[in-house]
Amino acid sequence: MRRALLSVAYAGFGVVFAHAVLLSAQTAMPTADEIVAKNIAAKGGAEKLKAIDSVRITAAASVQNMMTPMVIELKRPNLRRQEVTLNGQKLVQTFDGTNGWLLNPALGDKPMQMPPAQSASMKQDAEFDSPLLDYKAKGVTVAFIGKEDIDGHPAYHLRVTTKEGAVRDYFIDPDTGLEFRVDGSIEQNGLKGTLSVAMSDYRDVNGVKMPFSLKQSLNGKPVADLRVSNVEINVPLDESLFRLGDGK
Repeated sequence: MRRALLSVAYAGFGVVFAHAVLLSAQTAMPTADEIVAKNIAAKGGAEKLKAIDSVRITAAASVQNMMTPMVIELKRPNLRRQEVTLNGQKLVQTFDGTNGWLLNPALGDKPMQMPPAQSASMKQDAEFDSPLLDYKAKGVTVAFIGKEDIDGHPAYHLRVTTKEGAVRDYFIDPDTGLEFRVDGSIEQNGLKGTLSVAMSDYRDVNGVKMPFSLKQSLNGKPVADLRVSNVEINVPLDESLFRLGDGK
């Protein structure tokens, strides 16, 4: 009888223990560092990402039902050039490492320096590496907000704050480790609010994963749909391309 009672007692504890283990497995969440590590690995790994010195992206953006060809060029550490063909004219925006510049034929034939707020936004866009890559060394803080549902898509929500205080919200796919949306504040061309960029159609480019579809919305309203046709890595890019302030 005593053995039977002990057996029943231990069996009860076993059930309790099994439930506890199951509950722990169901509620366990990764840390911010683990999510970041999976994201960097999913993109190809830190070594491959750091080996990239320049990128040229050829794309077309659908804005207000009009297709607009564009070329975006980036060079390490923080140079950016964006050339858009609109109504047969080329509109150029650059960041030369210090200031943002605009060349718009409709406003004249000389480049203009961007206002401070727009230049600061351009500086963020010119960041060559993801802020998640070696984030601690760059003075970036990453906080894991939790697991959320974003438009029916499960996501790990990371809040990323740069050393300068700029805040972005990254939504990471728990399975692939890749971000599928990034939200951040913007002030550009008189527009202020939250700019959301939804990324999909990741493809392998020289061993690195890059999105070929990017949809932008401002305060929840769609503003642009960018479709990438080609990505070139480590193409020769002279720094003069990014210096509109020199009249180029």
